[in-house]
This record gives sequence, C-alpha cells and structure tokens, in this order.
Amino acid sequence: MADVRTKKIPISSLVEDLSDSLYPRSDVDGSHVNLLARALQSGATLPPIVADAKSKRIVDGVHRRRAYLRVYGSQAEVDVELRSYKSAADMARDAVALNTRHGKPLDATEATRCALMLQRHGLLKEQIAVAMSTTQDRVQQLLVRVVIVNGQPQPAKPVVWSGGDKPRKLTQDQYQVTQSASGWRSGQTVTQLTNELRAGVLDLKNERLVEALWMLHDIIAEKAPPMKREVAA
Repeated sequence: MADVRTKKIPISSLVEDLSDSLYPRSDVDGSHVNLLARALQSGATLPPIVADAKSKRIVDGVHRRRAYLRVYGSQAEVDVELRSYKSAADMARDAVALNTRHGKPLDATEATRCALMLQRHGLLKEQIAVAMSTTQDRVQQLLVRVVIVNGQPQPAKPVVWSGGDKPRKLTQDQYQVTQSASGWRSGQTVTQLTNELRAGVLDLKNERLVEALWMLHDIIAEKAPPMKREVAA
C-alpha cells in the first residue's frame, strides 16, 4: 500500500499522463466532465484527486481535474491524496484498481487496455485480476480481445476483433480509424442502417446525408468482391 497524505495543492500543478503506461481509459469523456462540472456548480463535493507525490501525475481523477478547471479556473487549489509509490508498476496497479471500483465504469475496450497495461508492467494474471476486481478467467478473455499494431497487442473494438485465437494485424492508420468506432460490430451497424432506410427513418432530403450514402455505395462497389445475386423468375 502506498504512503498517503492529503493536502490542498494548485490544480495547475497536477499532471495528466494519458499514456497507456498509466491511464486506464481510452480517452477523457467530455460528457462526464460536464456532469461533474454541473455537480460542482450545484455545491456538491467530489472525492480528492489521487496523484503520485513525486511527479504529481494523476493516478485517479483526470475527469475531476478538468471539471475543477472548468468551474474554478487554473488558480484553484483542491484536495489531493498524494501517494508515494515504490515503482511504476505499483502506480499503474493503483490507477487500475481505483478506476475499476468507482466513478465512470470502464467499457470492454478500456478493461482490455488495463489488463494489457498491467501485463506490460510485469504483473501476473492473478495480480491483474485482484487489481481489476475480477476473475482470472475474465482477465484471460480480456487479454485476447486485441489486434496487433506494429507488432504490439492493442485493445480491439468489436468492429475489428476477429473473435478467434489469432488476432488481426492492423496498420497504425487502420487502428486509428477504429478508435472512433462505436461498440457495435460492423454487421449490426449495416443492419441498423438498412432497417432505417427501408423504414423511411432517414431524411433523404438532407444533402450531406445523401452524399455520404452515395460515398458508401461507391466504396462498396470499389472494395467489395463481386457477388452473384439470384434473379427471381
């Protein structure tokens, strides 16, 4: 357990390290920051931010920091739990444990990110399971939900995860495109779009939408292999 002391420090002195060696989440959720900012404006009190005592890197509380900045500005001082860690692995383990047990829930991709991060720090599966408050079987499932980018495993969104034992290989550009994908698989997206078109839900008087649909049509015609279609007698 890290040594802990709580004190007020300038919010501007805290460091947001969003790298995959410390930050458990895929990105910072602006809507969650808005939610916390409104809570502060209503008079609510948020839990102290947790940070490394030496580097002032945030271990838990990036969303809170941004909410404080929005409401009170960069000159504000806030309560921070300053913890002294023996290693980078201990710091990452604490970040995962704290983000797993409270606050905005981790999605499946972020859970995989956490498992991979702790594995890279040298933790065993049973240690990862304890940090994530889950089972070793679940950790094993998370560690295979990956794609390979530049020879390294990266969390895979459903749109590109093969579901098998052999992960797909993606270029860096391909992987960046997948990062903005929703939690749906491609087939679900296509089915939803098809159903909306058939039901007349989409506004086909919207020129930008129609232009995007025709662009999709052209890409399919260019990229997809030809298909034999049965013609009704």
